[in-house]
Amino acid sequence: LNASGDDDGEKGGKIVIKGEQVRFLADASLIASGRAGGGQVIVGAANADDPSALEPGASQITIEEGAWIAADGTVSGDGGFVYLAAEEFLEVLGTVSARGGVAGGDGGEIQVASEGTLAVGQAPDAGARSADGSGGLLKLEAPEFEIAGQPTVSAPDGTGVSGLGADVVADALETGQTVEIVATGATEANPDAVGDLTVADAIE
Repeated sequence: LNASGDDDGEKGGKIVIKGEQVRFLADASLIASGRAGGGQVIVGAANADDPSALEPGASQITIEEGAWIAADGTVSGDGGFVYLAAEEFLEVLGTVSARGGVAGGDGGEIQVASEGTLAVGQAPDAGARSADGSGGLLKLEAPEFEIAGQPTVSAPDGTGVSGLGADVVADALETGQTVEIVATGATEANPDAVGDLTVADAIE
C-alpha cells in the first residue's frame, strides 16, 4: 500500500490496517512517507481515529523479514507516526521507520506494543538523517522483558517473557533516537501487576 507524498510540499498520508490476525509477507510494504514529512501507519489498533488514545485490537501481528513499513520525511520534513500493537503476540522482523528527511527534519515516533509477548528482530528507526535534526522516539512495550545476547524466544501464545536482543537495543540507540522500553506487567488477568525488565547482557 502506498500513501506517499511524492510532490514538493506534500506529506505522507494515513494507512490503517485492522484484523484479528495480521501477517505482512516478505515483499509487503506500507509506505506513508512524504517529501515534506511522514504520515501515519497504524496496524492493529481497535480504533485508529485518535492517535493519542490507541489500544490494541488485533490478536496477533507478524511482520516478516523483508517487509517494509515507513512514515519517513524523505527530503526536509519530520518523520511521521507508526503504531504496531497486538493483544497476544507481535513479531517485528522487517524494516520499520519514521525518519526525518535527509535535508532537514526530526525523527518521528514509533510505538511497538503487545499485551502478551513481543519479538523484535530488527531495530525500528525513528532517527534524524540531517545534521541539524533531532532523533525521535521508539517505544517498546510489553508486560515483561529480558534483554540479552541470546534472549528468551518470545512465545507466540502470548505468555511469558518478551526476549529482546541486546544488539537490537544497541542498533536502535545508534540512530540517535530515544528508546523507551516499558515493562507494563499488566495482563487481562492481572491489570495492576508491575512488570519486570531484566538486562542480562551489556548493551554495546
